Amino acid sequence: MCRLAKFYCGDSQTAQDVVQQIFTNLLERGVNFETIDSVEAYLMRSVRNKVITDQSNRKVTTALSEESSQTNIGAVEQLEARETKQRLDSLISRLPEKRQIIFKMSRFDQMTYKQIAESLDISIKTVENQMIAALKFLRNEFFQSENQ
Repeated sequence: MCRLAKFYCGDSQTAQDVVQQIFTNLLERGVNFETIDSVEAYLMRSVRNKVITDQSNRKVTTALSEESSQTNIGAVEQLEARETKQRLDSLISRLPEKRQIIFKMSRFDQMTYKQIAESLDISIKTVENQMIAALKFLRNEFFQSENQ
């Protein structure tokens, strides 16, 4: 798993962190491996998805960071960062209400899927599915509008 993560992200320490986070998430979610046909394929797909999600999140986090980093960059970069944040805020507001709430709890309030599920009285799988859909929508719309 570490070799695959390193292949995707290019850094040994980051690869180890990714694998550790995957196992932590699996434990938090209480995944039942008996229901999975190929555990190896499941874990390898988890590595790929985690690296892709982390890379997307880093881009979003960078775009959302405001005052602390903007004081050190020029006026053009400040304007671009503000426009990016506005674009992301606009995209987030287009998510269905429940998905929007789940996304904000996860990304802005730093809550785990388990905490979100308990807070909203829904299953962890529902939280996971909503986050997958939200991130897919945001990634597609953000980069699609960026390329136009």
